[in-house]
Amino acid sequence: MGAATQVNELDWMGAEGGRLAAAFATGCVACWTFLQGFFWRGIRKSYEARIKLLEEHNDQCNQRQLQLETMLWMHGPQQLRQQMQSVVSEAHIEMRAALAAGQVVTGEER
Repeated sequence: MGAATQVNELDWMGAEGGRLAAAFATGCVACWTFLQGFFWRGIRKSYEARIKLLEEHNDQCNQRQLQLETMLWMHGPQQLRQQMQSVVSEAHIEMRAALAAGQVVTGEER
């Protein structure tokens, strides 16, 4: 009964209630900081490693694509080479139009 009477005697809306709210908020902030540091740091590192791996894989795919396109240029049938040439010509026309309009053109927009 002693603890129950002490709890009932607290002025929840006054200074004691404010101190309790501040103590609760401090605990929440400390807990959030710990969880963020403990969990998110590990997750962020794994994402960064995965992004780096995917960028390397993307570079390898781009190199392989260039190799395959070169093989098609050299060994593909005449009709395919003509179609590839028309696609390349259209890309050059679009690139020149973008440059004339003042837009930035990168090599990945093909």
